[in-house]
Amino acid sequence: ARSVDEVLASDATIRITRTASRLHYLVADRAGQVAVVEFRDGQRFTYTGSTLPAAALANDFYADALQRASQLERAGQPGDRFTHAARSSREYDAKVHGDPVSYAFATLAHVAQKPAQSLAGAPTSTSAAHMTQWSIVYEIDAGRLHFRSPGATAIKSLSLADVDFS
Repeated sequence: ARSVDEVLASDATIRITRTASRLHYLVADRAGQVAVVEFRDGQRFTYTGSTLPAAALANDFYADALQRASQLERAGQPGDRFTHAARSSREYDAKVHGDPVSYAFATLAHVAQKPAQSLAGAPTSTSAAHMTQWSIVYEIDAGRLHFRSPGATAIKSLSLADVDFS
């Protein structure tokens, strides 16, 4: 799809196969449109415009994450992963924070699920499947994506202009 509107319209003909995980996606386009699309109890929920106060996702349904973030902020408590990512997304200012790609990776590093540690500082038996595996930053306007993984921590970049989509 070339736009968020086309992605949303494709719901009548395309549906991602359900897995054991909750399904939700953050979709964006070059025109600056952003949407969260998620599936709950077999029903699609879409958040855009005023119903999308923060372009962020974590592992919970969007409405639940927004509600919890609001409660944490009202209580003056430190936020969870979603709350921090949402705040970071809203607060980005190029004059203050500089390079948006570096800022995005710093945010992703802060909210990444890391291995649990014992009181002695040694990793516990937390499964690698429950840790963040990929950090990906899309520069939609520039047609580039940047990524890293736990096994390859140096940021790699790909220009979509270099990809033959035929």
